[in-house]
Amino acid sequence: MRNILSFALFGILFAAYIAPVRSGELPLVLSEDERTFLDSISPIRFTVDPEFAPFEIVRDDGSIDGIAYDFLAFVAEALDVPFSFVPSSSWHESIKAIQQGHVDLLPSVGRDVGREAFMHFSQPYIQFARVAVTRRDFIFEGLDVVPEDRIAVQRESSHHGYIRTETHHSPSLYDTFQEALLAVSMGEKDVAVGNLATVTYTIQNLTLANLKIGGRISPGPEFLHIGVQKELEALVPLIDRALDAMPQPHRNRILEKWVPLPVDARSDLLLTRSEREWLLTNPRIRVGWDPNWPPVEFLSEEGVPRGFSVDLLRRIESDLGIRFIYEPPRPWNETLALLEERKIDVVSCIGPLAGRAAFVIMSDTYLQAPVVLYTQPYFPYIRNLREMERYTIAMPTGYTETLWMQRDHPNLQLKEVGSVKEGLYAVHEGKADAFAGSVMQGNYYLSRYDTLSLVISGETGYVTDMRIGVRSDWPIFVEILNKALAAIPEEEKRALYRRWVLVEHLQRADIQLVLRVVLISLIYS
Repeated sequence: MRNILSFALFGILFAAYIAPVRSGELPLVLSEDERTFLDSISPIRFTVDPEFAPFEIVRDDGSIDGIAYDFLAFVAEALDVPFSFVPSSSWHESIKAIQQGHVDLLPSVGRDVGREAFMHFSQPYIQFARVAVTRRDFIFEGLDVVPEDRIAVQRESSHHGYIRTETHHSPSLYDTFQEALLAVSMGEKDVAVGNLATVTYTIQNLTLANLKIGGRISPGPEFLHIGVQKELEALVPLIDRALDAMPQPHRNRILEKWVPLPVDARSDLLLTRSEREWLLTNPRIRVGWDPNWPPVEFLSEEGVPRGFSVDLLRRIESDLGIRFIYEPPRPWNETLALLEERKIDVVSCIGPLAGRAAFVIMSDTYLQAPVVLYTQPYFPYIRNLREMERYTIAMPTGYTETLWMQRDHPNLQLKEVGSVKEGLYAVHEGKADAFAGSVMQGNYYLSRYDTLSLVISGETGYVTDMRIGVRSDWPIFVEILNKALAAIPEEEKRALYRRWVLVEHLQRADIQLVLRVVLISLIYS
């Protein structure tokens, strides 16, 4: 018989049980040895972190509630065994309790090397994002640029362990996460580190309106487990079987009950919970762009990005409740290199190309236009690219259509230039016989530079396919972007098209080309 006096560390034993309740196909079918083992340790004693809402909540009357409690209640039903709650004054005391064998398990604990010395762990049953919480007027650019004396974290939490092992910081320690959060709210600290669910719950319940989620701290999801004392290793596979038996709708109901996420993204986008959580933990997206790709995107006289893609991302930014941060203008090849190195997150306009699949995932198409040939007015009409093999064609370095033509037509004499404008002037000045490029870009320049007396003299057979490119480790963001693109009203798309896309200077093109330019554009406008 267990010595109840050993519970004195926690005060009076609170006689609260999670009693199994028969329902559906539960309890699980167990072997005779498994049943005997569970009966021998019944009731299974557990304690919690009293300041870990919404995972673990101790009510004023001493009862237990929260996400972890609801999962534990399901485990009790599945295994047909009662659980008994042992009160604890703090997380520090709870950790000591399982170390010393005064309790059998902790329902909600992160796994790390230090804890493996005195605990076994169930499979992860819930994931969370480790995030930084800041005041709304504070711009969070990463934990490494925040002075360590301005960082707050709960003592002995998994976040404390992460900072201790993964950074060089020595943050300010607080007994509870709520205290750390209040220190940020009152301006004593700049950043508190916690998990998204606890952050959301605490901000809402304490009405800390001056706080926001600044961004994700660690790159991937973190996981919570049920921690079991070393002597009860045989309990772990039984808990895992119980967790496996939980239907997904039941899991979803628990999460929605305790952690209703802030409604930043438009509700009619029908984002999943995972997608909404991802946006909350990635509120600032670094954007690479091409300063020489008008009217899709270009550097204005005021020194800021403008164009079709800029207006499009501004709309998406508003719908998703995030902020796109534009990088300084760079040559296109340098921008692609930054995306490959994940030093930027997206590029606002990119075309599909096999060589890019290793480092970029692309959204659905948002605009298309044929690639045409611009020449001097006296140049004969061009029926196909084979007729151009004895002529020089100017094309911008690194552009999708340039790479297509290099791949498919090795006999062409391609003269690489730095931009569309440079390519058009190369033809105007007699340095090249033709320029091959998107009809949108070419006509944009021809409509603005009267000195460029060029015309369209033929097609290439290629179509520029414009999409948003996303770093390859963010597939979830591509799904989010596709939902946002699909939700933009048709009239708004057409207005955006009319503002930026001009179809002019088609003197040499036949009527079919004119119609195709318009129709293709309107499909995606």
